[in-house]
Amino acid sequence: MRIREQKVMKGFFWKVADEQNKYPGILTISDGGVIELELTVDLPDALQSFKTTNNSIRIIGHVANEGYVTLDECSQFKSSINMKGIHTIWISSQMVVSGLSFDEDEAIHIQSMRFMVENLDDWVELSGFDRGQLANQSDNEEIIISYKKLPTKRFELGDGLVLEMVFYCPAFINHFEARIVQSVRLNVYSETARPLQDLKVVCHRMVDFLSLVMSQPLMIENITAQVPIVHQGVAKNHEAKIFYPSTLISSNPIKQSFGGLFGFKEVETHFEDVLQKWLLMYDRLEPIYNLYFSVQFGYHQTLNGQFLALAQVLEVFYKRIYGDNGEKTFIDKVRFLFEIYFKSESMSMDFTQTQAKEISAWLENLSQLILATRNYLTHYNPKYEESEGFAKSGDLRFLYNFMNMIFQAHVLKQLGFDDLKIKDFIDNRLR
Repeated sequence: MRIREQKVMKGFFWKVADEQNKYPGILTISDGGVIELELTVDLPDALQSFKTTNNSIRIIGHVANEGYVTLDECSQFKSSINMKGIHTIWISSQMVVSGLSFDEDEAIHIQSMRFMVENLDDWVELSGFDRGQLANQSDNEEIIISYKKLPTKRFELGDGLVLEMVFYCPAFINHFEARIVQSVRLNVYSETARPLQDLKVVCHRMVDFLSLVMSQPLMIENITAQVPIVHQGVAKNHEAKIFYPSTLISSNPIKQSFGGLFGFKEVETHFEDVLQKWLLMYDRLEPIYNLYFSVQFGYHQTLNGQFLALAQVLEVFYKRIYGDNGEKTFIDKVRFLFEIYFKSESMSMDFTQTQAKEISAWLENLSQLILATRNYLTHYNPKYEESEGFAKSGDLRFLYNFMNMIFQAHVLKQLGFDDLKIKDFIDNRLR
């Protein structure tokens, strides 16, 4: 989760089951959604009360400017004591709900979750500004800015969930400056209240989808939820801010021109179908995506590590999509993935019979090279150094990029794109 300015909240905090004992503390939420609570206690019993073997403690706080905050899945990770016998303990939390408090066993249900995603505006590439009119006024003494707010776009996600793409355009003006900035926010909502975790999972999967198609690590930010609270028999929605640690972390916000697989406008007419397919297959492919993102976005710093991890991605992808009875070897699986792409109608229609045979031989050699390189890097043996049967330096980079292209093509196929469209997306990416 992107936190552009570290949040520091001071107040008093207590365990839900021990409300009479409140302790001064500082709640800090840092970039990446890292949540830490520093408490000052003066009794050894209080020190012990916050110890737990799992993330099972719920803590309530009351802080300046925010009011009540609820910290979920808390655990103590450090403590110290000074010369005066004052204890300081540090507690980590997996989620903060700011603006509301909940009882110890009270489930947190919400009706919607609204959020922003880095670089989403560039990917959507829709604008309500009349840019042509503004360009024609550059030399005029009077400049008129014309903006028409774009309508909200709705997409059914299945299981009673809806995704809204909402266009905001707040205006700022003073004596010397007028600024209007359009931004896109996403809103996942349900007609009935659901556990917060359910909508949190959907939002996480949406960010993973955008990271894949935009080919860059993206982080969610500015999350707010509509929480129905029943008071005197009447349910009323209350807005709460949500904070939690990200699984995919980019240390610095990336602002760059779009260079991913496709943009929103290219898939707008069937975007709903693409999202539904992504969510349906996510449970089966989540381990693959986690490994793939670790390769693409920096956890594997060396090319050797990236190659080995991507080879594993292809193998596991084959098993989960096409099945594996144990009879096929690694090279059989890689060759199969290559051939599905290169022997599709859209690819093969441009080839003569001779060219098709040459490509088949090339794919066979490429598959053998990937196998030999994987075995060499996995089971190192000095005698292999004299062999030319594995990829080195520039060839290894080519193999990695080629395998990455094949993986992306197969994911696009699972999302419902036909071979010709996949070819167009890949070709545009390679230009």
